[in-house]
Amino acid sequence: MEKKQGYKILKMAVVASNFSRDLFVDFDNPNLKTSHRLSVNQVNTLPCAIITELHFNALVNENSQAQAHIKILTEFVVPEYPPVPVDIFLKTNAPAIVYPFLREHLFSLIVKAGMKPFLLDTVNFLEFENPE
Repeated sequence: MEKKQGYKILKMAVVASNFSRDLFVDFDNPNLKTSHRLSVNQVNTLPCAIITELHFNALVNENSQAQAHIKILTEFVVPEYPPVPVDIFLKTNAPAIVYPFLREHLFSLIVKAGMKPFLLDTVNFLEFENPE
């Protein structure tokens, strides 16, 4: 039986991780809202790599209570017979592989900062890349 080949993570590195919060955050405030912006960019100097970047904010009435910026560089091994073309893999599959690591990193920062645990929602990267 022939072994199926797929893309594999070669290296993953957190290249930026910044977090700050106010000294006193009212976690029970009904006006406390969170927002985040996620971006994914191909690294042109590497054959199969992306940078996944997250900007997170916790706000009360438009005043920032906590913020984070996380950037993860991930390089993948391209199999001899790729199941999907590299460009498609980098737009949809690669971010889907990296996102759980990014999500966990933010969760860990929030908990270590003494805030109520918060976990980002899951993302459908097919919809993320192809908004209708």
